[in-house]
Amino acid sequence: MTTPDKTQSRQWQIEADRIAAFDEAAATSNDFAIQNSDAVDRDERIRAPEINEYAAPAFLRKTSTKEEFDSYCEILRELESVNLEYADESTREIEVYLAVTNQVRPVVDRIEQWCVSYFSRRLNCDNPRDHADAGAQYDRLTGEYNKLFGRLATTPRTLNYVFLHECTSFLQWFLLVRSDVAVADAFSLEGVPLRLQSIARGPGNGGELLVDRLGMWYDHLAKFLHLVHAAASPEVVKPLLGSMQPTEFLRAAAADIQEMRPFLVRNFDASATILRIPGTDGFVAWDWCTQFGIAHVFAGTSERDVLELIATRTTRAPVVIDAVGLLRDGKKPWVSSVNENRMPQVPCLGANVVVVNEFHQILYSFFDQIDLDRVRWHRKHQSVQETFDESTGEEVLALTCHELAEKDEELVDSQKRELPRRRIRSLRQRRLLTLLQDSFGCEVQQGKGSEVTVYRAGYVKFRLGRHSSNPEVPTVVVQRLLQKLGISLCEWFSLCND
Repeated sequence: MTTPDKTQSRQWQIEADRIAAFDEAAATSNDFAIQNSDAVDRDERIRAPEINEYAAPAFLRKTSTKEEFDSYCEILRELESVNLEYADESTREIEVYLAVTNQVRPVVDRIEQWCVSYFSRRLNCDNPRDHADAGAQYDRLTGEYNKLFGRLATTPRTLNYVFLHECTSFLQWFLLVRSDVAVADAFSLEGVPLRLQSIARGPGNGGELLVDRLGMWYDHLAKFLHLVHAAASPEVVKPLLGSMQPTEFLRAAAADIQEMRPFLVRNFDASATILRIPGTDGFVAWDWCTQFGIAHVFAGTSERDVLELIATRTTRAPVVIDAVGLLRDGKKPWVSSVNENRMPQVPCLGANVVVVNEFHQILYSFFDQIDLDRVRWHRKHQSVQETFDESTGEEVLALTCHELAEKDEELVDSQKRELPRRRIRSLRQRRLLTLLQDSFGCEVQQGKGSEVTVYRAGYVKFRLGRHSSNPEVPTVVVQRLLQKLGISLCEWFSLCND
C-alpha cells in the first residue's frame, strides 16, 4: 500500500508559524495579550495514543450516572481517535486544520455540556471534607476535573489541548458562578455588565485569583457589543439579511471568508483592515487566528488606538469571530452573540451581522484584486508540465474548487437563499463525491453516524462529516482528501482545463 504524503499545506505551515511567533511574544506580555494556544513547540509532532491512556478513572463509576459515564467514555474515544488519525503529523499544523474546518467547536460544546451535567450534581452533593466551605468544595471539584480532563489537556505531543484549553477555563468559571460563592453583577455604561465581582469569598483559595488573572471576570463581548450596537438599527440590518435569518447570513459570510483565506493569509497585514463601524465610535480590525475562532477582532475608539493594539498584540476587549460567523468573548468563548442575554436593549445578533458584513466587504476587496487569470495560467501550466508549484498550488486548488462549485446546479432552498449573499461558491459534498467516483474511481460508503467514507485502492479511507443533506466542503478539506487518496493536484486541476 502506498504511504500517504505527510507534507502539509503551505497555508497550514504559514499559519502555524504565525501562531508560534505570536504565542512566544504573548508569553512575555500582559494577561490580555492575544495568544493562540497553549505552549507547543513549532516542530512538535503528534504521537499515537498508548494503551489505556484514554481510560476512565475508577472513581467515575461511583460519582456519575450511567448516561454520564457512557458519554464521558465516548468523548475519550473521540480524543483518542483524533490523535491516532493525525499521529506523526505536525501538532501546530493540524491545530490550524481542525480550527479552520470547524471541527473543534462541536467537541468543545459536548465536553462543556457534560461538565454542566456532572458538576451541577456534584455541587449539590455535600462532602464532609469540604467543612461547608465553598473554597474547599471548589478545590475538590477542580481536582476531579483534573483527573477527568485536565490530565489529558497537558499531555505532551497530543491534540488534546486544542479541545480542552477552553473547557478547563469554562469549568473554573462554572464552579465559581454556580457554587455557594455569591457573585453579583457590577453594572456601568448604561447597564452593560463589565465585571463580575465576588462579594462573599473566603481568603486563601486560588480559584478566584486564577479566574481574575485569566480575564474571565470581565464581560468582553458585552463591552464590544456596547461599542458597536448603535449600527444595528432595523433599517440597516433588514436589507442585509433579505430573506435570511441572522445565523444563516453569518454562516454564509464566514464560509465566504474562509474560502478567501488561502489567498489572503500570506503576509497579511491586520492594520490594512481597520475600519469604523458606521454610526458608532467603534474602530475595528481583523486578524486571522485559530483559537476559539477564525479571527481576532481588535477594537478601539480611534484608528490610532487600534493600530497600537495591533502593534503590541494586545486588546482591551478580547473578541473573536468563529467559523460560523458568531462573535464570541475571547476569554469566555462559551459566551456568544447568541446566548449573551443580559442586555435586552442591545440587538446582539444584529450588531454581529453588521460587524461581519463590514469585515466581509473589506476582505473581499482584497480578494477582488487578485489576478485570477494569472492563477488559471499557473493551473494550466502545472497540469501540462505535470509539476506542482508550492507557491501557487493552494491558490490554484481554491480557484478550481470555486469553479467546480459554480457548475453545481443541485441546491436546496436554504442554499439558494444564501447565493445573493455569497461572493464565492464552495464545493458541495454531493458534487465532490460524484467527481471522485467518476474521475478517480473512488468508492463512497456510509460511515459511522452521519459520516461518509471515501476509499481509493491503495490508500487509506477518508472520513467526511455529513450533518446536512448536501453540506459545503471547505477547500482545505478537499486538499487533505486529495492528499490522502493519492490524487495529485495536477490531476485535480485537469478537471477545469477541458
